[in-house]
Amino acid sequence: MKSDDTCLISVLVPVYNAEKYLPECIESILAQTFNNFEAIFLNDGSKDHSLEILEKYAAKDKRIKIIDSTNKGVAAARNALLAAAEGEFISFVDSDDYIVPKYLETLIKKQQETDADIIRCSWNELKDKKILPPSYSSKRDKAIGNEISSRIYAGFYDSSICGKLIKTSLIKDIGISLLQGYVAEDLSFAIMAFVCAGHIETINDRLYIYRKGNENSITALSNRDRMIIGRLENIVYACDFLEKRGKLKGSAESAAMTKYILWNMSSLLKIKSDSGDTIEKSYGKALETLQRIVPNMTALKRALLNSFFCLEKKLKGKKRFALCKIFRSIV
Repeated sequence: MKSDDTCLISVLVPVYNAEKYLPECIESILAQTFNNFEAIFLNDGSKDHSLEILEKYAAKDKRIKIIDSTNKGVAAARNALLAAAEGEFISFVDSDDYIVPKYLETLIKKQQETDADIIRCSWNELKDKKILPPSYSSKRDKAIGNEISSRIYAGFYDSSICGKLIKTSLIKDIGISLLQGYVAEDLSFAIMAFVCAGHIETINDRLYIYRKGNENSITALSNRDRMIIGRLENIVYACDFLEKRGKLKGSAESAAMTKYILWNMSSLLKIKSDSGDTIEKSYGKALETLQRIVPNMTALKRALLNSFFCLEKKLKGKKRFALCKIFRSIV
């Protein structure tokens, strides 16, 4: 496939203290068989040699662009990268991951064949330099239906912002942005993008290499409490976004969002750190969101959820989270 016959792709990479894996990531992008791309790296206030590594590669390849920033977090970095993208399509890559040589070529070829708004591929997991058997749910690899509820479920199970080629217009015209101030921003992005997309294509080829075991990764076990709160905040953020755009008027889609709000509210049971005020704030926002969308559901589910609200008022502390765990399975 000739690169001059195709549209520009913006490959977007947030970078923070990534010197250990960054060269492999950069080289995998530069080794793409599809050449018509810009690679924008945002250095998010790294304290190691990440910026020097970026500058070394940028001096050799004009497709590399660097944004140097103070540390604002990965969500802010990704929003800045989206704002800087000039391509008709965008594709995020994390700085500790890498992509196979035909990654861009395969995705853009499928897009040209189908005119899809989003093309997503499968990934391989890498740990200690060894490719592992996929450990994620098989539900992630299934084709995505057109119903809003189906798109919500897909976003929940395929919540990575990476491993996808997305029309830039889908993101910018609709006003999709990542929630800043919390981790797990991929979750809300995936749900919002999937629901708002016209056509989505799924490629089962494993073209993206996701690195496990990076001690600096936000998914590391040491960041579990932040992840739990971040996921709840992001599912509520996605719900508010979809409400404002009239995407949650039906019972099925409202039930889907309710299920996952309750699911993440119940996960607050797992938090071990002293985050009382933060937990209460996040729980309160989630409860308010539930109360808004429940009226859209069927009479039976409205009755069930109204009983939940009545019981919830009588409980305190972790008993409320346990109640969420019970109701999430019956909605």
